[in-house]
Amino acid sequence: MNFYNSNDNNSYKGVIDFKPFYLFANFNYDSLSTKNLLNDDSIFIDLIKTEILNNKNFNANINLNLKDITNIYELNNLILKIDIQEGDLNFSDTTLMWKKDLKISFKETFLNYDDNEIRLIGKISLNFENLDNFYKSFQISKNNRQKIDKVDFDFIYNLEKQTFSFDNVRVDGNENENLKKYFDKFNLSQKKISNKITFKNFVSNFFNVYSG
Repeated sequence: MNFYNSNDNNSYKGVIDFKPFYLFANFNYDSLSTKNLLNDDSIFIDLIKTEILNNKNFNANINLNLKDITNIYELNNLILKIDIQEGDLNFSDTTLMWKKDLKISFKETFLNYDDNEIRLIGKISLNFENLDNFYKSFQISKNNRQKIDKVDFDFIYNLEKQTFSFDNVRVDGNENENLKKYFDKFNLSQKKISNKITFKNFVSNFFNVYSG
């Protein structure tokens, strides 16, 4: 079965094979809120909880191209790649931008549903396209503005609790003992960084700790 919608602002196109079941689809949106995908009563979360996607005969490749994420400050140009193989949800090769200053890339990232909790687990690379503008946007103290090209880390995001934990943080390929202690403490606190103020403080603290 082929399906499509050629609306100028929001379009999609795809095909479904039924025996065996396989879905391929491309979705293109000008704007969308992540609340439509990740809040507790979203269709996506409900679908995961039913465990219908765990069917070994369910396979899909879904690409979502989104110009603007309306509910998260300055995030844009999301290229979300969802690969479902025998029920396993993989989000590797997904990218998005923060303004034009920072490219965020997800690698080896998958969704895990266990003990009635949904977790996104994987690796993230932060590549700075314009570090000076990034520092200005977050009002990072000039004393803490180190030259950085890339930050890599492992992460676990609990979708329902909206909490992050981080590990193996590396700046330009190097570990930093101060950052390790900072994130160990952060992980124990289970603090949320889901609003603009707490996220800004989190970023500021990162560079403060890294600069020593």
